[in-house]
Amino acid sequence: MFSEISVILPALIAGILILAIHVPLGVEVIKRGIIFIDLAIAQLAAMGAFFATLLFHEWEGTIAYVFAVQSLAFLCALTGGLFFMYIEKRHKKIQETIIGCVFVLSATLILLALSQNAHVGEHLKDLLAGQLLFVSWSQIGLLGTMAALSAFVMYKFQTLVFGRWFYLFFAMFVTVSVQLAGIYLVFATLIFPAAGVYYVMQYKNKLLLGYLGSFLGLIGSLIAALLFDLSTGPAIVWGISIVMLVIFCIKSYADRKNAA
Repeated sequence: MFSEISVILPALIAGILILAIHVPLGVEVIKRGIIFIDLAIAQLAAMGAFFATLLFHEWEGTIAYVFAVQSLAFLCALTGGLFFMYIEKRHKKIQETIIGCVFVLSATLILLALSQNAHVGEHLKDLLAGQLLFVSWSQIGLLGTMAALSAFVMYKFQTLVFGRWFYLFFAMFVTVSVQLAGIYLVFATLIFPAAGVYYVMQYKNKLLLGYLGSFLGLIGSLIAALLFDLSTGPAIVWGISIVMLVIFCIKSYADRKNAA
């Protein structure tokens, strides 16, 4: 029993930290109506990390390697954030279209780079589904630092974070989590909680219910993945989606009943 808990404990802590960062960002994403921004930024960060592993593979296992991967991932995500800031200001009517184009182009660029790689399937799985079950305590420490930083920045500079600098903060906070959780789980932890509490009016209640529902989905799917030998990332995606769908339906039913 204790050995099983020790297996999922790092993934559970990492998942909680990712949710702590992503839930408020997801609420803002839906508010702005830019659903694919998370996929695009996550894909750009993953692209940067991927090319860093190709360029600096000889340094693997060193601090310099970790720094190089994080730096290139952040640089790509930050460039995307700046670009989307410009697009929102100059070409808002086709903003979502351009975001989708950036996602597809960055994704296919990775596929082109992988076309000569014998381990293409393994690389793609890591990029899309992540490797949360194999997260290290040092990575959890980095996530914890980012979660604390995001909480401080969102509280202290709320107007800037959820204003014109949103894309830059979004890029910074998503960069670390996408390398552990993968693109699918990043999307799920950003959008599903926010969508599930869409009709909850008060912002504090949105966050509280979003955190509670996504946490229940996280812990339930981790247990299911352990019991039934499922892939962790996809299991969490489904776990969070199911819980948040239930919350959404309950809230919609309650509103209709009150209106009747």
